[in-house]
Amino acid sequence: MNKTLMISVLAAASLLAACGGSDDEPVAVEQPAGEVSASASASSIGLVAYLTEWSLGTADTQTQVSIASFAPPLPDNTPPEALK
Repeated sequence: MNKTLMISVLAAASLLAACGGSDDEPVAVEQPAGEVSASASASSIGLVAYLTEWSLGTADTQTQVSIASFAPPLPDNTPPEALK
């Protein structure tokens, strides 16, 4: 086998072996601070109002929201609201 090829293979193997885990602590995931309001689950109009209000905030004021309690009604018989 060619010496250059053998050295290249060994160098690549040692570089790949050096890629591994770090000693850093795992990053903690923040738990959602709020929940979707009950009015957002009541109707499509309530959902649009909630999302509009929530989206007007800035990235500094918005918090993570848990959707565990979000349960929109099925089927929603209200007519669709035009987007603004």
